[in-house]
Amino acid sequence: KVFSINACIYKNQLRHTIKKLMLDNPIIITAYNPMYGLPMIGELNEYLNVYYCYDGMDTQRHKSRIYDIEQQFCKQVDGIITTSDYLKSEKQKLNSQCVVVKNGVDFKLFEPHAKKSVSSHSSLKKVGYIGTLDFRFDIDCMEFAIQELPQVQFEFTGYLLNQSIKERLSKYENVAFFKSVKPHEVPELLSKYDLGIIPYKMDEVNKNIYPLKINEYLAVGVPVVMTAFANLTDFKSMVKSAENKALFKSHIENELKNDNDNLIKERIEFAKLNSWENRATEFGNNLEKFIKDKYPS
Repeated sequence: KVFSINACIYKNQLRHTIKKLMLDNPIIITAYNPMYGLPMIGELNEYLNVYYCYDGMDTQRHKSRIYDIEQQFCKQVDGIITTSDYLKSEKQKLNSQCVVVKNGVDFKLFEPHAKKSVSSHSSLKKVGYIGTLDFRFDIDCMEFAIQELPQVQFEFTGYLLNQSIKERLSKYENVAFFKSVKPHEVPELLSKYDLGIIPYKMDEVNKNIYPLKINEYLAVGVPVVMTAFANLTDFKSMVKSAENKALFKSHIENELKNDNDNLIKERIEFAKLNSWENRATEFGNNLEKFIKDKYPS
């Protein structure tokens, strides 16, 4: 009943907005919410109905019923846009009109702070992580690297959802935790790191992820080391990926030793190609494709 009432309220609000703006043939894009998207199909006289799926479904709010609802939604929409190859491979089983537009970076925000400089850093190397500290985080892998690299300073900045991370890691002298920062503060903070890390668990849930921070790290030129939690082939030449904790530690050590100004420049240029402006163009092109396929001339 709650589901039906919420959908009805949502529907009426959208109808009012569309009428107020005098919009004809609206294109409806449901971003990661099939719970509302499914009952809305056909209710707004839409020209096109698209599902923007940027992550795997989370059962915390809607429990396991969300899986069935999302499957139904995928089958009925005119197209699906995902943010990773893995998500596309899964959703394509339900709807052939499925494409990938990957996450990007606000390059204009980062550009004034680029670039990270090798020569300006002291002998004490600083490795950083910026983002939510939650249950995706591989504590065991991270703790091993911290223990094996006592000469390296590790900093973690972000909203702490998994208290175990701080409990396990804060006991080491070469570890520091900081509260979340505002988006406009991220570039300057990142530019002070010698290396950025993404230490996620290698499990079924994290296979869906295309992390925003990977392009943010690269946008200021810092090398990136991550666990092999997802098959991010786009970054094969730019990012070091580790299948185990020993390799994760070794990659960190090697990247810190071998960084140079040419590599910094290459990373920044690579991130520039992944700007949100370029992603928006991709998104729009795919919407046009969906329209042509639905309304062939």
